[in-house]
Amino acid sequence: MLFGAEKLAELLGIAESQARRIMAREDFKVTVISPRRYRIRREDFLDWLERQAV
Repeated sequence: MLFGAEKLAELLGIAESQARRIMAREDFKVTVISPRRYRIRREDFLDWLERQAV
């Protein structure tokens, strides 16, 4: 399952612009669909979220 900034924002309860900044971080693994379209796998998101809680 892949999702974009809109869904990430919804899951985290933040603005979509903040979600896009998170997706641009070095420690956030994204899949590049095209130069302006990024997606994240559910598993990668959950791994990242777990690392943030530590």
